[in-house]
Amino acid sequence: MRALSSNNQNILRNPPLLISTLVAIVVFIISILIIEQRSNIKITQARFELATEMKRVNSRLNDFFSDMYSGLAAITRIIDEKGQVHRFDTVAKEVLTNNNKLASISLIPGGTITYTYPTSNSIAIGKSILHTGSKEEAAGALAAYKSKKIVIAGPFTNFAGTECIAARLPIFIGEEFWGFRVP
Repeated sequence: MRALSSNNQNILRNPPLLISTLVAIVVFIISILIIEQRSNIKITQARFELATEMKRVNSRLNDFFSDMYSGLAAITRIIDEKGQVHRFDTVAKEVLTNNNKLASISLIPGGTITYTYPTSNSIAIGKSILHTGSKEEAAGALAAYKSKKIVIAGPFTNFAGTECIAARLPIFIGEEFWGFRVP
């Protein structure tokens, strides 16, 4: 202990050694502060880039869901109070023409795809989304049925073999379940 104490007194008595030690400590502290500041700048920059990307994605999603909702609203008008479908191809073509983010529109009475546009999706006609579709597709349909609200399902592989996202809105005529509409 005495040796340590005498070494400390030697440093204090030797001004060049004391100054060198203090300069080394100050340089070390400044280096740490600079490294920390650079790290903070990188984090701030990354947060800004992420926020910018999130705003872009949010805008695109809002556009997509707006188009999807307007497609659902248009398709609603072609089903009468008896559950009969009128002018499906005409209205579906118009909806897809006006909403370039939508790929197809289907009506699914009782869970079986009966109407679909464009006709390139005709491979799905007659198939049940509840029994022969993917688990994700069936889960989305059941969630829409139970909630009586629009449910976004996916991504899942559809009957044509492509990955998709589907908005399922259950249709009830009175209290009776009719099926789903999907743009």
